[in-house]
Amino acid sequence: MSFDLEPSIIALAQELSAEPLLVSVRDDKTVNPFTCVHYVEQELGRPCRFMKRFVGQTKLAGQLQTTDSYFYCRLQVPNSGFDWATYHPASTTRLGSGGIYCCNLCAYLAQVRHNIKEDPWWGLQGPALSAAQCQELLAQEQEVCAPHEIVRMWNIT
Repeated sequence: MSFDLEPSIIALAQELSAEPLLVSVRDDKTVNPFTCVHYVEQELGRPCRFMKRFVGQTKLAGQLQTTDSYFYCRLQVPNSGFDWATYHPASTTRLGSGGIYCCNLCAYLAQVRHNIKEDPWWGLQGPALSAAQCQELLAQEQEVCAPHEIVRMWNIT
């Protein structure tokens, strides 16, 4: 469950080490530290993102069961798309046609947290939407869930 604050890999890394590293190997030239960014977005309640419920069939123990899955989604408008040039890791080394990068995870999260607190639209294409515009777009979405409504998706009996 990568988009849950408690059992996420980001929370686990911070719990297990005082100085965890963010290391990523990419097969292209685009840096993609977005699981960390999504973690901070959810933590801060970024206005253009929301938790969405998806209902589907899952085969468990040989039987099809209806299950709920929850994903942290963004409003599907150009304003909320990532501005790829904004995200820079501390160190990048070429590896084949792609690269490998590494930085201190806590420092990276702190910087992203600071940037989003200063400007909720930091790192996005913009222009920023007003709270009313975000709410209007959010009202058009189906199966939007408030955090307290989310049921753990793996607690299936």
